[in-house]
Amino acid sequence: MFKQIKEFILNLLFPRFCLVCGQEGSHLCQDCISCLEISESQYCLCQKPRKGDKCSKCISKKLDSLYYAVSLENRLCQKLIHKFKHQPFIKELAKPLTSLIIAHFFLLGKKPDFSDFMLIPVPQEVKEIKRRGFNPAQEIAEELRKFLEIPLLSQSLRKNKNIFFCNEPMENKKILLVNDTYVTGNTMEECADALKKAGTQQVIGLVIARG
Repeated sequence: MFKQIKEFILNLLFPRFCLVCGQEGSHLCQDCISCLEISESQYCLCQKPRKGDKCSKCISKKLDSLYYAVSLENRLCQKLIHKFKHQPFIKELAKPLTSLIIAHFFLLGKKPDFSDFMLIPVPQEVKEIKRRGFNPAQEIAEELRKFLEIPLLSQSLRKNKNIFFCNEPMENKKILLVNDTYVTGNTMEECADALKKAGTQQVIGLVIARG
C-alpha cells in the first residue's frame, strides 16, 4: 500500500511524458511503441531467416543464437537507446525497452521455453557504472527476470581492463546473455567465449536492438 501511495505522489508531482511525442503517462507511449516495427521473426547471427541450427556462416560463433526486438536503423529506437545509455541517463526506460523484447517473443507465435536457462547481463567496469549510475544490461535483465521467472546471475561474469571473465564454474548451464544492443557482435562474442570456457552448454543473446 505504501509503495502505491508513493508512486501516486511521485506521478502527481513529477508526471512522466513520452520522450518522443510528449504525451503524458509514461516515458514511451503506446502510439510511439507501434512505430518501432517490432520483429516478428528470429534470425541467425548473420541476419538471415533462422531455420533450425546455425547456418555455415555462423557456426564458428560462440553465441549460439540471438533474439532482438527492433532494428537499430529505426530512428526512434536510436533516440530511446541514446537517452537510456547516455545523458540524461534515463534509467526508467529499462521497463518500456524490455517490453519490446517481450512483445517480440509473443510475435514469434510461441513464447520460447527458457525455463532451464539463467540470465546474465553483459558486465561493465566499475568506473562506467559509477559514471552512468547503473548498468543498462543489468536493468534490462532485472525486467526480464520478472517476466521469464528464471534466476539472474549478476556477478558471475565480470569485466576488468576490457577483459571479460567468468569467476565461477558454469558446467552444463544454459545462459541468456543480456545487453541493450548488438552492433558488431564483438562484446557478446567475448562474453559468450568466457562463458563457454567456464563450461556453459549454451549461450543465447537477448538485446533490444540490432545494428
